[in-house]
Amino acid sequence: MKKRIFIYFGIISILLAFLPFFSFEAFVSLSGRLYIDKPGYILIKEKDDYIYYSNGNITEYLTEDEIPNYVFEYLIGLEDQNFYNHKGYDIKRIVKSLIDNTVSNKIVGGGSTITQQLARILYLNNEKSYARKLEELYYARRIENSLSKKEIITLYLNSAYFGENLYGFEKACQSYFACSGKFATKQMSIFLLSLLPSPNNYSPRKNINTSKIIYEKAIDNLYYRHYIKIDEISELKNNYPYKDNIENKNNPNISYYQAIADSLNKKQNLRTNSFEINPFLDVDLEKDIYKYAKECVTEKDAEVSIVVMEPNTFKVKALIGGINDFSFNRAIFSNKIIGSVIKPILYTIALEHGVSPLTKILSKPTTFYLENGVSYSPKNAGNKYANRNITMVEAIATSDNIYSTKIGLLLGSKMLKNRLAKVVIDIEENVSNYLGSISTSLIKITSIYNSLASGGIYQEPIYYSSYKINRNEKKNETNKIQLFNPKESLVMCHLLRASTDPCFNSYTAPTMLYYPVNKKMAIKTGTVDSASFVIGFTPYATIGVYVGKDDDQYLNDKKAAKRLFQKVANRVNEKNGDAFFKADDLTPFQLYNSAKGIKSNIYYY
Repeated sequence: MKKRIFIYFGIISILLAFLPFFSFEAFVSLSGRLYIDKPGYILIKEKDDYIYYSNGNITEYLTEDEIPNYVFEYLIGLEDQNFYNHKGYDIKRIVKSLIDNTVSNKIVGGGSTITQQLARILYLNNEKSYARKLEELYYARRIENSLSKKEIITLYLNSAYFGENLYGFEKACQSYFACSGKFATKQMSIFLLSLLPSPNNYSPRKNINTSKIIYEKAIDNLYYRHYIKIDEISELKNNYPYKDNIENKNNPNISYYQAIADSLNKKQNLRTNSFEINPFLDVDLEKDIYKYAKECVTEKDAEVSIVVMEPNTFKVKALIGGINDFSFNRAIFSNKIIGSVIKPILYTIALEHGVSPLTKILSKPTTFYLENGVSYSPKNAGNKYANRNITMVEAIATSDNIYSTKIGLLLGSKMLKNRLAKVVIDIEENVSNYLGSISTSLIKITSIYNSLASGGIYQEPIYYSSYKINRNEKKNETNKIQLFNPKESLVMCHLLRASTDPCFNSYTAPTMLYYPVNKKMAIKTGTVDSASFVIGFTPYATIGVYVGKDDDQYLNDKKAAKRLFQKVANRVNEKNGDAFFKADDLTPFQLYNSAKGIKSNIYYY
């Protein structure tokens, strides 16, 4: 009788011990299946082909049939020998991990299976806590309920981090060996898989000796665990596969795809979903403007960003975020002081408040005494001044700083601040804002110019009209705002032609006089110590060009942006018509340069 009671008590104790486990399994089963199809990958149509973009890289999603079988075997041998027997987590490894963590009085190891690692990649972060570990177990179990073992391990290889901002077995092979993962040798495979426990620390580009030690240790472990034979060890160890002279070719389209990913990320979760996109990218144009950038910008450490977009449709046709370093997209993520390209915004606001293109203001060296007792003495480029009254047209042509400062003070600091706030540019009220001491991205300031070419309507740039998320079609919806009045926007479109008008070649030359383009174009330049901007537009295209230093060091070649803009504009304009913005309802006027005996372009008010 006592023996029977003891047995019953033991059975009940065991059931109670495993009750949380059964409850957990029941909870998982009620959670349903996960939809998982190439998560984190964006399939993008590129001319007549398709490419995959993921985690900042152009890559390829390898199917299980394209990955050599020994890659799967070696991964299991190194990371999870019980992979085919567990349901997402390994109880023995969890218990061992708990003991190790308790002894160490901190979380030193997680006992994670391949499925748990995949769950962390897709749904979680790298935080080390027991709560996060429970979430990991939950998602791992759901993954096992949703995919086959071969699908899980294939997805893991396409998602794992291999250091150096390399995600996925394919991209790692391309970077380290300049070959596809489809053709990875046994040595290459072991090398890459040996990086997984600590990719950044084990990278040969950081410490090649450490990498070799880890590589040989992986070979030993595979032998001890019966995944390779003894007669393979010598050949594998004597043929360390990494060579440090691999040259990786960059695809200039990568910046455009980064912009697509940034746009999608504002709408959806990139990590857990797959996408399909047919972008507005003009691949041939992108290729040409990248070539022009390499030709025109040769100063050491100088970088480039270029944006080409359409007025009224707001479609981005080309985007370059760099010419030497593609890891950072300067067109969309780099905020730089924009200089005088702020002036058309200021002047359009002034036009809306009664200032005329013919309003004359004295331009000479001036010290302004502000309300707070501070004095401010802006200077023109080269300390060149008209020392006479000039019109807004001439001020635009020569980028006169005295004129813009006086207009800004006349309007008051809130005018510019409030207008820029409409497009989420937050600035302090400062007199230097009238000369462009404002920082923003090239894509943002180019979009503002694009609004001038679009009747004053502003819309965030768009890279695609619709997208598929997990094979379901979604429209790309964006909001429009009336940033400027239509009439004053049209007036400004014509005033900005002054930058190439020889009529204003007097005390200084118009800013783009010596860099003419092949069609009528509204253009404005901006120059600061570390950078140069040129932004211009026709009814068919708006172009923004930036040349500068990432660390804001002095830029010597201030003309590079003008040369580059000229080439890009001539290329963009060659397929477009000669028509400029119709101004039938405006009043035309011309100015006369008596010293040169020439008339100006026709402008309007």
